[in-house]
Amino acid sequence: MEKISLCMIVRDEEQHIDRCLDSVRGIVDEIVVVDTGSRDRTVEVCKAYGAIVRRLHWKGNFAEARNYGLEEASCPWILYLDADEELSGVDREEILKAKQAEEVQQAHLLSLRVVNYTGESPDEDQVYVMEQYRMFRNGLGLRFKNRIHETLNVKDVLVSPIRVALPATIYHYGYMDHETRRRQKFKRNMHILSQELARPDHDPWVEYHIASEYYRIGREGDALRYVNQSIISFLKNNHHPPSLIYKLKYEMMLNPEHAKHALSSIDYAISLHSDYVDLQYYKGVLLYMNEKYAEGLEALDQCLAMGEDNARHLTLKGTGSYRAWHYKGKCYEKMGQRTRARICYERAIALSPTYQEAAKDLKRLTWSTNSE
Repeated sequence: MEKISLCMIVRDEEQHIDRCLDSVRGIVDEIVVVDTGSRDRTVEVCKAYGAIVRRLHWKGNFAEARNYGLEEASCPWILYLDADEELSGVDREEILKAKQAEEVQQAHLLSLRVVNYTGESPDEDQVYVMEQYRMFRNGLGLRFKNRIHETLNVKDVLVSPIRVALPATIYHYGYMDHETRRRQKFKRNMHILSQELARPDHDPWVEYHIASEYYRIGREGDALRYVNQSIISFLKNNHHPPSLIYKLKYEMMLNPEHAKHALSSIDYAISLHSDYVDLQYYKGVLLYMNEKYAEGLEALDQCLAMGEDNARHLTLKGTGSYRAWHYKGKCYEKMGQRTRARICYERAIALSPTYQEAAKDLKRLTWSTNSE
């Protein structure tokens, strides 16, 4: 495989940039950094790694900043990362081997598995996983579009793009609680999204991203309103709403206030995205919340049959394994079948020994059984 240019946009990333650049050492051949106004040592650190650093006045447009960096990239392949990401160290040898594969030589786009952490500290039981196209051939005219949550203009440039999945993982820490507070992401993102929303021809994804921002800060009523607006906009444009939008909607509705209504509508979402284990899992949980335990067991068995290896969708870790076993245990317990409930809780813990919810339920079940 030909040489690789790493392209990044940064601002005040002194805390993270070392980790990111260390992770690609020996894999990339050129580093291009666009700095949009750092006031810390970010630029100094980047230059110590031999990076080409270009300054750009920030205009509230992520696509513009990324594209500015692409103009400087000289290698045949582009890899793009954020400063709050790192390439898994255990995958380096696999990447170097994959670079020589014939299918990679013929590809236009290469996808990598992205693991997104949330919460206060990295928790392997609370991650969301999805494949994303993070590498692409230079010189094809591929550029980023959208001021925020920017994406490549693949459909505008390539009629039949050749896509290949690389055996590599990117860890993303940018939406952990302390990072969103430090960078005031809600304020920044909502400012840009509000401007996009004001455009008469705005993309339905804008409402989805607004919903995500509201959900992240706990304003679930506003989030649900915007995610429904996004669904309606997609349908009005004669497009099926993407799986990501339904995931957000039904994740928000896993509560007593919405459980009954959610159960009546989730089958339509599943019919559109029948290979999405998270939606099937949410159905199982909703059936449990609506006291339909036998049907819940059927839905959760379907989750276990599906597994969670389909990274085409954003997948919550465990929905096709230990989380499904956990809720099977809860269903059995409600049905009075304690032995089966115990087995399910133990299966969940065996698959993920650190999953506290199953451990708590097993402990409670054991205590109540011994007390009788």
